[in-house]
Amino acid sequence: MISWLYTLPDLAIVMIGMICAAVILFSLEYLTRKTQFLCKMSDHEKEFLISLQSGLVALSAVLLSFSLVMVLNNFDSADKNVSVEASKLEEADRTLYQYNNSSTIRADLQRYAQSIVNDEWSQLQIKKSSAVTADLLNKYDLQLGKLNPGNLRESVIFAQILKNANELAELRTNRIERAHLGLHSIFWLVNLSILFGVLLISAFGLALNSVVTKIGVLLQVFGLVGLTAIVFIVDQPFTGKVSVTAEPIVKTIEAMKLR
Repeated sequence: MISWLYTLPDLAIVMIGMICAAVILFSLEYLTRKTQFLCKMSDHEKEFLISLQSGLVALSAVLLSFSLVMVLNNFDSADKNVSVEASKLEEADRTLYQYNNSSTIRADLQRYAQSIVNDEWSQLQIKKSSAVTADLLNKYDLQLGKLNPGNLRESVIFAQILKNANELAELRTNRIERAHLGLHSIFWLVNLSILFGVLLISAFGLALNSVVTKIGVLLQVFGLVGLTAIVFIVDQPFTGKVSVTAEPIVKTIEAMKLR
C-alpha cells in the first residue's frame, strides 16, 4: 500500500490524505450527533474540549515540523552523497587517463558507473543494492591491483588511483545506507495518533459550533494533513516522485565517454 502511494503524483497523495481525513472527521461528527454524547456534557466540559482542540493542533504542528526538518536533512544528505560520488567517479577516470595503458581499467570504471544507473538505482527504491554493481566494483578493484608503476610519476598517480577507489567504495556504501533513511515507525505512530486526536476533538467542535467555525476547523485539519503528506513524500530519499536522482552520475558518464 505504501509503495503504491509513492508511485502517485505529490498532489494526489495530498488529496487522498485530505479526503480520508474529511471522511473520518464527518463520520466521527455523525456518530457524536447520533449518540448525543455532547448533550450530556456541561458547558464547562464543552469549553474544555474546544480549548483542547487548539492545544492538539499546536502539538501536532510542532511535531510535524520537527519531522519535516529531519526528513529534509536526510534527503539533502543523500543528494549530497550522490553528487560527491559522481565527482569522485570523474576524478577517478581523469586520474586513470593520466596513467599509461589504463584504457581497460577505465572501461571497467565506466561499466561500474553505468551499472549504478541501470542496475542499482531501481534497487535503492526498495532499500536494496545490486549484486551486478557490486561485482563490477570488485572487478575494478582487482584490475587496479594488477597495475605496476614503472616510475616515480606513475607511483604518485597510482597512490591517488587507490585513494579514489577506496573513496568510491565508501561512497557507494553510504548511498546504500541512505536508502534506508526515513522516520522511525514510532514517529509515524505518534504523529498519526495526535492527528487522530485532532480529528476526534474537531468532530466534537463541528457538532457544537457554527458554520463559520466549522470552516476554520476544516482548514486546521487540512493544514495538518497537508503537512503530514509533505513529510511522507520526502521521507524516503530514493522513492517517489520527489526523490534523489542519478543525474549527476549520468552527466559524469557522458564526460567519461568524451575523455
